Amino acid sequence: LSSSILQHQQQQELFQFRDGNDHQGEATLEDIQMGIDDGELSPNCLVYVSDQWMTLDQAKKKNAANTDSKQEAEKEEEEQQQQEEVVLEKNHISTLSSSISQQQQQQDLFQFRDGNDHQGEATLEDIQMGIDDGELSPNCLVYVSDQWMTLDQGKKKNTANTDSKQEE
Repeated sequence: LSSSILQHQQQQELFQFRDGNDHQGEATLEDIQMGIDDGELSPNCLVYVSDQWMTLDQAKKKNAANTDSKQEAEKEEEEQQQQEEVVLEKNHISTLSSSISQQQQQQDLFQFRDGNDHQGEATLEDIQMGIDDGELSPNCLVYVSDQWMTLDQGKKKNTANTDSKQEE
């Protein structure tokens, strides 16, 4: 398929040509070849490719090489874009994973107690809101890692536990 695309591109690209002093113009390499085959142009007809005049055979080779170089450059650029997309995707996954971890941390339920008559289970965020709203006292304790501690200590301990789980 790529060779047929290459041939199609060569057929459509116009090149300057000259045959002696009185015959010149622009045509595709295929049309120039047909002109030579039909006797309209001489085999000594020159074609202008890559800033120089050359025979039709040389022009075909040079144009094919230029087209191959362009295709290789395009292929390399496409591969580089794919690699960049993979890096971006990995970064996105890492960010998403971190976000999920934070959400899980906020959604984990912890036992809490505030004095002898107020206890239950809630997220650390909800317990903090309870303290902020005055529903719970600042002396409220949370149960994290098999021990009772203040909310601030519980947040730090839970963050450390979550970070060590992520490293595994």
